[in-house]
Amino acid sequence: MTTRRAFSFGFAASLSLPGPLLAQAHATPAANVCRRDNLPPDPLAFETADQALQRGSGKAWRKPELKAAVTAELWKSVKPAPLSALWPEGGDATPDQTLTVSHAKLSALLADQKTEPGVVVVAVRGARATSANTLWQSSIALTARAPDHHNFCCTIVLWDRSAQRVAGFIGSTVPNRTALVAAGLGVKSANMLKPGLFRYSVGGHSYYGAFGCAYGIPDALRQNARGAAAVKLPAWRPTRTDGLASARTGSTQDDNLHCAETPLLEPWDRFSSEGCMVVAGSYSPATGSTGAWAQFQGLLAGDPRSARSLWLLHAGQLV
Repeated sequence: MTTRRAFSFGFAASLSLPGPLLAQAHATPAANVCRRDNLPPDPLAFETADQALQRGSGKAWRKPELKAAVTAELWKSVKPAPLSALWPEGGDATPDQTLTVSHAKLSALLADQKTEPGVVVVAVRGARATSANTLWQSSIALTARAPDHHNFCCTIVLWDRSAQRVAGFIGSTVPNRTALVAAGLGVKSANMLKPGLFRYSVGGHSYYGAFGCAYGIPDALRQNARGAAAVKLPAWRPTRTDGLASARTGSTQDDNLHCAETPLLEPWDRFSSEGCMVVAGSYSPATGSTGAWAQFQGLLAGDPRSARSLWLLHAGQLV
């Protein structure tokens, strides 16, 4: 059963909206404007490109400039880049290989690096959990799979170092296909954050008033705190429309972590991302948080922080 909860920690302050917009921030949006009604109900189910194109047929695009540029043929042609090619510092996991995340393994990998107090968010790229959400356990089994920029092929783990336990949530750490194609065409930018240990701030993600949705995503994890000097993190940037092969090294300062479905979700995609990391599920003032995102937020609510360590790992590091 889908859990629905609303969270508002730091929402208004982090968005820094003018008074009239703040008054609208929790207004119920018009039906069928801000939410996609035809997404696959099970985030663990794999959807083919043809199924996605058929599902999205006739749906309105949020950004008209993308509709004009991102054709079905280009969107379908996106290929997963071999993770080993994007992680030359280490090996790669074998497809379908079983990997384990536990306090002992994460502690060994972290070595002497320091983290912010409290629960650490560990994003594992290229390894997906066997369930949409797994609450506190001693260890979690993952299955290696190269991200295809459409299905959920990554896992966002919460690591409670003091209690020596972990929890896992299905998600993604890569940009979606629409973003990759648009970036390759020079219409929009997209990136994929390189693995590393970073400090993120708790706050609101975006504001969708321009798209007819008077709200943002509360309690997201922001790469940079609003009002603070922006810190740039290393990232890959696509140079072609079919994926991240031949990607160039660059930087990013806007890769947040939020729920997968936002009002900017385009017809064929399953998650909203030009580079952000996501947890399956959604948020709106009418429904609160749903799906794995609600469970993720529920556990973090027990350990409220203004800042958290976010540690992005490559699946090969867990071998």
